[in-house]
Amino acid sequence: MHTLGVDIVSSLLDEMPLALFRFETEGGGRMHYLSSGIEQITGYQPIHFLFQPLSIFREGILESDRLQLGKLIHQAQKDNGSYEMTYRFRHQHGSIRYLYEKGTCSKDEYGQTWIEGFVADMSQKRREDEHLQKKVQDLELLSLVAERTGNSVTITDTEGKFVWVNEAFRKLTGYELYELEDKRFGYSLDGPEITDAVRERVQQAIRLKKPFHEEFLSYGKLGRKYWVEVDSQPLFNSVGEHVGFMTIENNITGRKLMESNLKENEERYRLIFDNALDGILLRDSNGFFYSANQAALHILGYSEEEIRTLKQDELVLADDRLQKFISVRNFHGSAKAELLFRRKNGSFFHADVSSSNFTTEKGEKNAVIFFRDVSDKKEALKKLAENEERYRMIFENSMDGIVVRNEHDVILSANEAACKILGFTKDELLQISGSTLVADKGEVFQQFYNEREENGNAIAELQFYCKDGSVIDVETSSAIFKSGKEGKLYVIVFKNITGQKIAKRKQQELIKRLSLATASADTGIWEVDPLKNEIFWDDRMYEIFGFNNPAQSPQPIDIWKTALHKEDAPLLRDAITRLIEGKVDKDFIEYRIYLPDGSMRYVEAHAIVDLDKTGKVRRLIGTNRDVTDSVLDKQRLLMQNNTLREIAVAQSHEVRRPLANILAVIELIKSNDALKDPELLEHLDASANELDELIKKIVTRINLAEKQ
Repeated sequence: MHTLGVDIVSSLLDEMPLALFRFETEGGGRMHYLSSGIEQITGYQPIHFLFQPLSIFREGILESDRLQLGKLIHQAQKDNGSYEMTYRFRHQHGSIRYLYEKGTCSKDEYGQTWIEGFVADMSQKRREDEHLQKKVQDLELLSLVAERTGNSVTITDTEGKFVWVNEAFRKLTGYELYELEDKRFGYSLDGPEITDAVRERVQQAIRLKKPFHEEFLSYGKLGRKYWVEVDSQPLFNSVGEHVGFMTIENNITGRKLMESNLKENEERYRLIFDNALDGILLRDSNGFFYSANQAALHILGYSEEEIRTLKQDELVLADDRLQKFISVRNFHGSAKAELLFRRKNGSFFHADVSSSNFTTEKGEKNAVIFFRDVSDKKEALKKLAENEERYRMIFENSMDGIVVRNEHDVILSANEAACKILGFTKDELLQISGSTLVADKGEVFQQFYNEREENGNAIAELQFYCKDGSVIDVETSSAIFKSGKEGKLYVIVFKNITGQKIAKRKQQELIKRLSLATASADTGIWEVDPLKNEIFWDDRMYEIFGFNNPAQSPQPIDIWKTALHKEDAPLLRDAITRLIEGKVDKDFIEYRIYLPDGSMRYVEAHAIVDLDKTGKVRRLIGTNRDVTDSVLDKQRLLMQNNTLREIAVAQSHEVRRPLANILAVIELIKSNDALKDPELLEHLDASANELDELIKKIVTRINLAEKQ
């Protein structure tokens, strides 16, 4: 029974992946027992070590581990205890195995120390442990990287439930992990701006447990929109079972914005390039033009295909200016100049040119050239210089005062007439502000100022201070214009009308007196200023034309145009023309007008011309009188006279008829001697002649009456 039991135990031990041993410690140690499992562990059969010095087995242990094992065994012998250690052993085939050895020290009845224990091959477990440990380390490292990476990382299970998110995800979306309990993988596809094609591809990849890579607009917790680049991979365990998805999201909002801006910039560039009024040419490193905008083609007269066959010196005159221009551009990277360009038809034109070098993505040194035809500009500058000279002559020689000031009220220039009118020297005027010249800044000045600011120009009668403190009346015209250097400028043109104002006041007083003198004669007084196109009427003039309230009546010119009989208009214009042209110094005309009630009146007008010292017409002064009653009386008298004449003529003919008969009888008697009676004939002849003379007198008086 005992022998059978030992054999069974030995057989069992031989099948186990370990080896039992027993060796004595004396004399360096000798192996007395070693089970057959040692061959599987070390590649050596037990006989290789049995009854051999223990050092033969220990030689297979790596040196550093061997020393450590020796120390442990020595300590166990000392304590009469046990030891254990995992060490590295070089297999017979050269591979390194990890062996676990555990032994216990004991003494036999003879005091001999023995160590009994076992050795097990732990290589597979050690590899699995190391692999597991490496996985743990990798996972820890991956978790650390995932947590600290700027990209959003999420892990979901097979149902799409979120099981882990990193800090970047929390910052990007605003969601904490617990807030995602009701959300599933792919929730961001519900956004309104996700295209159906993207949504279908992603959802299909999730259903089929396939990886996918997409870019789409996502939405955060508070509805904030951002672009993400999504890289998602399905996760499988060691037996190939699907366990979830790991997804990395890269926030590409900045990149998308840059792409959008780049696209917009490219569109702007294309719009500018195609629609620029200036010509634009692109030249490659070989000197050929490879692109031109429409303005360049129009200016030069070439097609784009023709432009591409040309070099720079075929479009630009190769003179010293061109060489200097190229040198400056090559040195500084950009240059500006005025060059002579050649059109397709061979004609030249001056062009303002600006050019810069640039490097393409391929490293080619190209250039962009902007040019503008300035031939018209040069001609305009020439004309501008001529106009400036004319302006200077007008400015200096004008009889009106001219002052130019800026928007800060500083007088910049003044002509000699301004200095003479105001009594200042030019230097003195340039030291004072423009507003200090205005004596009365009341309502008239404010209206003048506001009108000029609103319309850009204004005219008014103002009062200016002279150097001696006196105040003069001035007729002022002012306008605003822009200067590139000075900004907004004001030009003020004025002339002294103090004498005119005094004369006008005297004239108005005279007209008042004349109006008083003519009031009883129902005569209206009027005055016309042909230079200003102004008309003055006294109150009686308004009454003649059918308006009793001058303050609420239209302007005189409007009343006159409406009331004047169309047939009399040419006569009135001719009369005014004769006066203005100096052909007569006074004139008289009678014309017809219509009153507002539709009735027609006759007006008798007298006018004289008032000339200035130079003989020019200054104004027309005249009177108007309603002569309707007189004209109608004349018309009635004339009608009566015509009637009387017709009666007299008719009566004269009636009287002449019997007279003719009498004369015929007289002639008959004279021819018949039998009927002759000298005394009777004399009497009849005398009576006939007397009657004939009476008829002639009647006809003569009628003719005189008609002439009158």
